[in-house]
Amino acid sequence: MLSTCDLHRWHHSTVLREENTNFGNNLILWDIVFGTRYLPADRDAPEAVGLGDMPNFPTDYFGQLASPFTWGRLRREAAQSST
Repeated sequence: MLSTCDLHRWHHSTVLREENTNFGNNLILWDIVFGTRYLPADRDAPEAVGLGDMPNFPTDYFGQLASPFTWGRLRREAAQSST
């Protein structure tokens, strides 16, 4: 029921469907309850972590603090820059 380093690495994967998992900081109880626990047995945890598909994500403190409120714009800009 405790979170592990591997679970945390999956949470920081650069692949969006993998990073939207393993939200528990210490306990994974709620991840189990809500079906967000992700630890595939056939793969190792990713080596690359971070926001790989969002080069425009803010790097300054206040920009990151505001990012939940500007998430839609950040995703649209990332999608436009990848095409």
